[in-house]
Amino acid sequence: MKIALIIPPLENIVRYLKQWHLEPADYGAFPPLGVLYIATFLKMKMPGLEVKVIDCPSQKIGYKKLERFLKEFKPDIIGISVFTECLVDALKVARLAKSLDKVPHVCAGGAHLFIYPRQTMEFKDIDSIVIGEGENTFVELVRQVRENRAIGGVSGLYTKADIGMKEFVKSDEPDINTLPFFDTDLIDRRSYYSTVGRQNNMITLLSSRGC
Repeated sequence: MKIALIIPPLENIVRYLKQWHLEPADYGAFPPLGVLYIATFLKMKMPGLEVKVIDCPSQKIGYKKLERFLKEFKPDIIGISVFTECLVDALKVARLAKSLDKVPHVCAGGAHLFIYPRQTMEFKDIDSIVIGEGENTFVELVRQVRENRAIGGVSGLYTKADIGMKEFVKSDEPDINTLPFFDTDLIDRRSYYSTVGRQNNMITLLSSRGC
């Protein structure tokens, strides 16, 4: 079974903070730790899966290159990291996924889902969403898809059948002391840099969860 976790290209950013006048080069490029933790946890819990992390902005992957990769890789599940300012690009990735000959299950997660879960689920190319920490929830989603079971019944996981819910509850938080250190082989560290660093080949760390 093949899983692709994607950080979308940044080609249609909603620039609502114009007063900042910041471009990515102004603050650096940092590894997508949330996605890396999910990918590493997935590999630990379900050995034998083929898991790819596609960080489009840092790897300079546009839509044509992403489409070529997806056609070749043929993922069974695509997870998309969604921030509000990148929503348009996240939806373009979902639409691209649904245009493939082998149509994958498309799951959206990330900070945007805390605020707009119902609205995100209403987009036709999104099959499911994860609200909150994704490690345990995404593993259960992958198991349900692999075993061809109905999707749902998992903390923080929702599908279109749940659109009418009055309240969307986030997933149960994992014990971070039990999580494996993220697998740096899933990314090219040379793609990341900080404006205060001397060279590329950088890694960052999380010492806790939350903002």
